Amino acid sequence: MLTYEGHDEPQRPGGPKPKEVDQPLTTPKGSWTENGKFFRAAMDFKSGLREKPELIKVYEKISRGIWSYKGYFELIDANILSAENEVSDLEATFAAPEFHVKPRAEISGLETQLKT
Repeated sequence: MLTYEGHDEPQRPGGPKPKEVDQPLTTPKGSWTENGKFFRAAMDFKSGLREKPELIKVYEKISRGIWSYKGYFELIDANILSAENEVSDLEATFAAPEFHVKPRAEISGLETQLKT
């Protein structure tokens, strides 16, 4: 099994740091990003839309300009861990005893986060 972290969001002036934000599945115009292509291929196989899994060649980035070949892998499943991690963090925040004694003004940021 291989855990693929995905491509980073491209660097944009005034935008977030690329290592802090995952590349979305689609571009603003609706075409598939590289992450989206991987995700779609895996989910198409998992759901039966694709008879055989997509075969991909994998390289690991060792350092800038240096890559190590890891072999061929079949895309058979996918999930989005960043969303799962965010949910886990929010659940831990709500479960903490000190959360329930905070003034409402201090938790308004969490309400905004939940709505997005």
